[in-house]
Amino acid sequence: MRPTPLKLCRADLERLRQVIRFFGYTAVRAATGALGLIVALLLVPQAALAQAQPRGTPSGTAVLTDLASTTPVTTARQVDQTQGIAAELEGRPADDRRSRGPVRGLFPGVLIAIDPAQQYDETYSRHDIVELLGVDPNFDWAKDIRFEHDIWALDFAFKPVRMVEVDIPQADGRLRRQLVWYMVFRVLNFGEQPVERFAPVFVLESDMADAQGNPKQYVDRVIPVANGPIAEREHFPYGLLNTVEISGEIPTSERPADGADGAAATVGAFNEVWGVATWRDVDPRTDRFSVYVSGLTNAYRWEDTPEGRTFAFKTLKLNFWRPGDDLDEHEREISFGWPDAIDYEWVYR
Repeated sequence: MRPTPLKLCRADLERLRQVIRFFGYTAVRAATGALGLIVALLLVPQAALAQAQPRGTPSGTAVLTDLASTTPVTTARQVDQTQGIAAELEGRPADDRRSRGPVRGLFPGVLIAIDPAQQYDETYSRHDIVELLGVDPNFDWAKDIRFEHDIWALDFAFKPVRMVEVDIPQADGRLRRQLVWYMVFRVLNFGEQPVERFAPVFVLESDMADAQGNPKQYVDRVIPVANGPIAEREHFPYGLLNTVEISGEIPTSERPADGADGAAATVGAFNEVWGVATWRDVDPRTDRFSVYVSGLTNAYRWEDTPEGRTFAFKTLKLNFWRPGDDLDEHEREISFGWPDAIDYEWVYR
């Protein structure tokens, strides 16, 4: 039995055409949407990195942000993921935390830059070769000999000393709330060659005397539990290097254009290295103190004495004033420089 032929009027044919046209248009839109989704998935990492890069950070350095609110995200897992992406884009190791500044620009004057103050007479010294003169004092050719020194110096900038309270583990396993003094600093190498061995030492010297009558001195101490709160407060999502982690090679950087402020113009510069020095148990009665920073240059002096050969190394001395008492210590009391003395100087010690 043959099927009955389907008879369609002109109106039915028109409706059929509309249905076919609708589904065809929908299929085209679906294909276009799928293609757009694929392209978006390929471009999202780079777009996100470009939008997340804040003002004042080096080109290519990504800082993870909430793209809807542009609020920095500082969770460890997300920071590690972003750090790995940025490292892959820049072609450097993922665990390299150098060359990263704060996630926001610094107000002019907040970062204080210090002139390395390199001198020509640091490149050489004249001495007698006492070992030879001890054999024969008439060896005139062993007297007043010129010794050449290959000198390098780093550009140093810092933020004034601040304070933060952290819970520090004690010997009995308990946590104790303690006040930590700290200084955020940055070094740049504008020399022609990388500095292979940078090993800074920060010594805080108080105007209070110890039992022997000598000024109290506090060598910077690595306090791991303090680095997180300090980095969060100073807006460093990748953390700050302590004085042990920062030790090592300092690569070269390009000097800013003539006339640019040395501190402000170089924030976010390539190969800048940021660190933090920390102290604890500082005498709360301290009114004046100095921070001695050694390791910023390899300039030195030496002298032969009857007791033997002694060396003195070029060291930066930063002076701070803290008028107040030993109650309710606060960083607002600390200011850079002394009222009746210079703010800083280079000394040999």
